[in-house]
Formats: sequence, structure tokens, C-alpha cells
Amino acid sequence: MELTKKNRIDYIFNLLILGIGCTFFMRKISTILIILFVVFCVVFKRKLVINKTSFLISLVIASLFLVELLFIWNSSDVSVALKSLEKYLSLLLFPIFIIGNYRDIRFKFILLNYARITLGLTIFFFIRFIILYPENVDLYLQGVHLWEAGYVFVDSFGNHAPNVNLHLAFVTSIIFYYFLQDYYRSSVLKRVTNLVCIIALIVLIFVINTRVALFLVFIDCFLIVFYFLKKSTSFKFGLKQRILLISFVVLSLTGSIYTIAKVPYYKDKFSTFTFGYMDKVGKLDEIQNPESKVYNSLALRLSVWKSVWAIYQESNPLIGIGVSDFDQALYHHYEETEQSFLRKHELGPHNQYIESLAKFGILGLLSTLCFLILPFTLGYRMKFVLMMLFSFNMLFANLFDGYLYLFMGIVYSGWMISLFGAYYLQFKSKLESI
Repeated sequence: MELTKKNRIDYIFNLLILGIGCTFFMRKISTILIILFVVFCVVFKRKLVINKTSFLISLVIASLFLVELLFIWNSSDVSVALKSLEKYLSLLLFPIFIIGNYRDIRFKFILLNYARITLGLTIFFFIRFIILYPENVDLYLQGVHLWEAGYVFVDSFGNHAPNVNLHLAFVTSIIFYYFLQDYYRSSVLKRVTNLVCIIALIVLIFVINTRVALFLVFIDCFLIVFYFLKKSTSFKFGLKQRILLISFVVLSLTGSIYTIAKVPYYKDKFSTFTFGYMDKVGKLDEIQNPESKVYNSLALRLSVWKSVWAIYQESNPLIGIGVSDFDQALYHHYEETEQSFLRKHELGPHNQYIESLAKFGILGLLSTLCFLILPFTLGYRMKFVLMMLFSFNMLFANLFDGYLYLFMGIVYSGWMISLFGAYYLQFKSKLESI
């Protein structure tokens, strides 16, 4: 194959991967791009590089798909199990074609442009929301119904607020990391642009206002600063730059805490609303008008988790309840234990680990943990903080939601971990060639 032709194919290959990442908020377009990507790879990138390490990484990424496939027989309604399995197909395809062609992956190009385009799209959707829904915006500016603002905004482009904010939290980490890494190689204009992007992201995360993402974005930035300060000699950070770096983080954190403390809605959400009624776990019906007092509270989460744990204990711990039978078993338990509020709203676990355990038994939980810990393991070996942060974000976020049961969460995590796996294999290959 001529070099120029190969370069063109590799360029299209990387553009398709980037396109998939940039359209996670638009499911139909993302699905079309995944199909195009697979067809393109079958035609032009079918000569895969497979070794022991790449096979093991691919196996871990595909493990959630394989567990779903393995336990189809444990569902009373096979059609429901097959529909669930379909969502995980990308976890089989991404490692085959991304890791199988790891030598051709332009990691930094994909990751940085994914972050920039995702930010650009979110700003576009935000401006669109302001133009199309001025009545809502007026209400929110007056402090009315602030609890729904982020959810209504994200719902306006067909998404779920916690999902979008989890993306934006890691996008912030990507831009912040490369802002610091490339600081001395960047022009003043580029530095200012990156800072504006970081501030815009933090503002958007506050607007969407999900607690997990707000927590993660500041933890991530703190850990990135710590990483660069520890490696300050390698990155040529002088005393002045270190002071500025610490000052930026302290000011950002102080400003955020001040905002939370001074805005009544934020103050209530992060204190009373989150941690109130802890004595009513499993007894939410004793609260008058629970919809307005405990929806999305920790007490509600614990009540649901307690119920899921109860139905898991009644099942075979090795194989779980099964995909198609899980929801009905949970709702039946709500009825048996007279938890009318939970039954009325058909509330799911909002916890990836306990849901995996209940549906697929011990193997389900182990596969989930291996899948989420993989980026941390690879990042630790490479000393690459972004991989470790992604793993930390997903491990923590899945305590409070089941991101790996949603299409966007599945495709996003599979896409990202496959890229990390390819980057690790490039790193390992360079070490072996020295």
C-alpha cells in the first residue's frame, strides 16, 4: 500500500473515532458513526495486531458484553435479555478495531479534540436553550424551580443531566491537564483560550448542577495540580508557576464553596436535601410529601439499595436474578415491604455495583470492577494521571448511578478505555524497542 494512501486511511480512521466521541450526546448520529466505523475497519483496517497484552485488555473491555451473553439463559424473557445485550455490542467492537489497530491511533489528537468539540456542542445547546426557552430561563434567574434547571436544560437536547455532567467533569480534566503539560510550548492566546474553556466548563457543570460531577471536577483538578507539582522539575515549573497554579486552584475552590454557601438553593441541596431524613431509610412513606423532600437524597438511595440487597439474598448468589426479571422482582419487593413511594415511581438501584451483583451474581460484580479498574492499572504503569482519574471518576460515579446500563455510558466508557488501551500498547511498544 502506498504511504499516502495509508495515511489517508489512518486519518479517516482517527476522524471516525473522534466523530463517535463527539456525538455521545446525539445517540442516533453516534450509532450511525459506530456502524460506519465498523464497516470502514472491516474494509480497510482488518489486519489486526494481536498479542497477549492487547488480547487481555480487549477481554476485560468486552467482559460486560460477555457476561450479558453468558447469562441470557437466566432471563425468563429472552427478548429483553437480547435487547440489553445489544447495548453492549460496542464493548466487543471497539477493542477489536481500536486496540487491534493501536499503532495507528493518534491519541492526543483524538482526546483533545473530543474535549474541545464536546465543550463547543454543550455551549451551543446552552445558547439554544436560552433562545428557545426564555420563560424557563427567567424563572431560574429569579430563583424559582432551580432544582430542575440542569435537568430541563439537558433534557432539551435529549439527555440525562448526571450523564452529561460526568462527561463535562472529565472534559475539564483533559483540557486542564494539557493546558499545564503544554504551558511552555503554548502561545499566550492559547493559554488564555484554555483558561476560558476551563472556566466555561466549571460554569456549565454548576448550571447542570449534579453533585457527583461537582465533587469530581474539583478532586480531579486538585490531583492534576498535585501531579504537576510533584513532577515540576520534569515540566520546568518554576516557583512563580507553582504559586500561580496553587493560587488558581485555591481561588476556584474558594469561589465554588462561597457560591454553594451563599446561594440558598445550593446550600440546601448540599446539606439538608442530600443528608436529611437518614432515620427514614426504608420508611420513606412516613415522610409527608416525600417527592419534594427526599427525591435524589441519600436516604432514598439507601432505601433502594437495601431493597436490592434483600432480593439478591433471596436469589442464587452465583448467578443472580437475571436481566428480564430484575425490575419486577424489585417492584414486587417494594409492594411486599409496603414502600409505596418507591413502587409508585418504580425507582431503580442507581448503583452499578449492587445492580450488577443482583442481575448476574458475583461474576457480574467482578466483571464491572475489572472493567472500571483497568484504566487505573494501565495509567499507573504509565504514570499517566488522566487514565487514573477516568477510572476514579467512573468508580465513584457508579456508586450513585448505573452508567453502565445506559447506552451513552456504555459507549462512552468502552470508547475511552479502548483509546487508553491503545495508548498503553503504544507506550509499551516504545519501551520494548529501546
